[in-house]
Amino acid sequence: MLPRYFIKRQGWPVDIVLGFHQVKKQKPDPEALLTAMRQGNATANQTYHVGDEADDTKASRQAGVIAIGAAWGTAGLGTLEESKPDYLFYSVFDLHSFFLSSIPVRR
Repeated sequence: MLPRYFIKRQGWPVDIVLGFHQVKKQKPDPEALLTAMRQGNATANQTYHVGDEADDTKASRQAGVIAIGAAWGTAGLGTLEESKPDYLFYSVFDLHSFFLSSIPVRR
């Protein structure tokens, strides 16, 4: 499922989504995260990075943002768990609940 569609379908307050084709350096390089933060005028402590690979956690660490592991449907669950993201969710529902309780929803 495409990230933008998935995010919209969940109702998450996410404005900026960057893919690998929009940056020169790939994960675990934090270029995409740093670019998104610049575009959104956001600081690291208010930025969440959701990923399903250990390289996502590494990129989050290099950018200084909050690393969230999405453990559903990943082939590399063991390496994702070993990367020790700040939060690790095993279902979309749990991540959704976390976002709704952690991020103010714009109206």
